[in-house]
Amino acid sequence: MLGHTCWAAPTVETVAAVLQLRAQQLHPSINIDELDPEVDLDVCRGTSPIAHPMRIVMKNSFGFGGINCVSLLAHYEDA
Repeated sequence: MLGHTCWAAPTVETVAAVLQLRAQQLHPSINIDELDPEVDLDVCRGTSPIAHPMRIVMKNSFGFGGINCVSLLAHYEDA
């Protein structure tokens, strides 16, 4: 939704993931006009977030030159 932010993209993605985790809502994927009826996926599309309970978020970042990173972010639970 923001375009390409080059080297700041992982930071922007991490902030978005933390906000989704805190709000327990998934942000939508834009520009999905038509879904393939053969593919059975629950796609979060449109313009509004969707409530979804979650404890862990996995975020992938794929950079230029094959630099890849995977982060797992977990909701803090006081023991």
